[in-house]
Amino acid sequence: MTDQLAFDHLPYLCQRDCALEIARLSGQLEQIMDRLLQGPVTNNELAAISLKYTSRISDLRKLLKPKGYGVEAYDHDHASGLCWYRLVRLEGAK
Repeated sequence: MTDQLAFDHLPYLCQRDCALEIARLSGQLEQIMDRLLQGPVTNNELAAISLKYTSRISDLRKLLKPKGYGVEAYDHDHASGLCWYRLVRLEGAK
């Protein structure tokens, strides 16, 4: 469904086009996007930014999808509850 995206390769145009919408929504959304741009992030790190981080991830997915990118939950340790998120290029995106 998705291809892994090297975290430092989110195209500038995608970042620029999303910047206004990210700024409009909240500082938390901007902080989460900034953190994802640094590389994979855990749900614990995201919860430190926003207790409703799943809503912010949903907002980011809506913003990034038209640009051919997304946020993927790719690893989950059921014993500890730790989940990892990363930016990805969606399959079939140009």
